[in-house]
Amino acid sequence: MLAGDGALARGRYRIVRELGRGGAGTVFAAEDVQTTRTVALKIYHSVRSRPERERLLAEARVAASLEHPGVVRILDLDETLGSIAMELLARGSVKSVLAEQSSPERLFGLARSFAEALAFVHAAGVVHRDLKPSNLLLRDDGRVVVTDFGVARRAGEVPPEAEGTLAYMAPEQREAKPVSPRADVFSMGRILLELSDSMRLPDASIARMREVALRMSKPVADDRPASALEVVSLLQRC
Repeated sequence: MLAGDGALARGRYRIVRELGRGGAGTVFAAEDVQTTRTVALKIYHSVRSRPERERLLAEARVAASLEHPGVVRILDLDETLGSIAMELLARGSVKSVLAEQSSPERLFGLARSFAEALAFVHAAGVVHRDLKPSNLLLRDDGRVVVTDFGVARRAGEVPPEAEGTLAYMAPEQREAKPVSPRADVFSMGRILLELSDSMRLPDASIARMREVALRMSKPVADDRPASALEVVSLLQRC
């Protein structure tokens, strides 16, 4: 157990501060004492059981297999401690953007970089299944980076139960139906609706983006774009 700021995890990572806490684990900013690099260190609350260890390994393996600027980079994994070291992205998340007054150009930039990153994930046969504003971090140039692949699965798999965050979960995902990229499209649509609604002044381009988001978040899966690649094309026309 970590005592607090300054505690040393695995004899390698010195905890600097807590960044966030979720149902599966806590993320800290930590200094790698071997390289002096500051990383994001996710420590699972428990890895005692086999399913918990498998979830840890699955998250690390999926993210590590997706080499793209829009996907968080995995640096290190410790199965015994139950930790994943990742690149630290200190510019906040899309959740923080929702509380700001942003320009249409910035909102469109976020939407497009999000769609491009997710299109890469879908092209690799992976479905994230837990997209939400707090899981979308920002690079220094403002581009979106997708994180937290803890419940990601391959397209076509049948999950044992509903997994994800209810507010952004597609109807078919709540029923634990076979995994499809369309579930991610639904979640992304909900996020784009929130981004468009954060624009307090009327703007024609944001209004068109909102129309795309409404199509993405339709309750019937077949009425949505098939994957994020199609969303990229739709946003290019806005």
